[in-house]
Amino acid sequence: MRVQLFLVVILFAACHTDVPMSSSASELPRISVTSDGGITGRGVGGIVIDGGQVTATLQQKSCSGTLTNSERSKLQALIPIRDSNAEGHGHPDQIRYTLTVGDRTATWYGEDAPKECAPLFQLLWQIRQRVIATC
Repeated sequence: MRVQLFLVVILFAACHTDVPMSSSASELPRISVTSDGGITGRGVGGIVIDGGQVTATLQQKSCSGTLTNSERSKLQALIPIRDSNAEGHGHPDQIRYTLTVGDRTATWYGEDAPKECAPLFQLLWQIRQRVIATC
């Protein structure tokens, strides 16, 4: 009887922890695109998606918004990415982009993303444009 009572108490205590038992399949990792370089050396802005919240930047301007359900579904289909880094230094005044998804990072020079992450980059840039347009 004592053993059964002890097991019930342990199960009850485990149900009231602050640590989630499992993560939802619909959760996205933190996703960001940053840019640097160009004529000013500051890039052309970027985007951060964290917990469904979107922060889009355009040089000195920063705008906030939320992901739509459609955008979330499309993003889930395009991640994860593999690590890849552009070699060399790029050309003078060329923009360098860095795409980060969770703990994976891809970098490249110029507006054309590598083919393995181009669809994700294009979708992120569309989301960025939508958020900036409403700011």
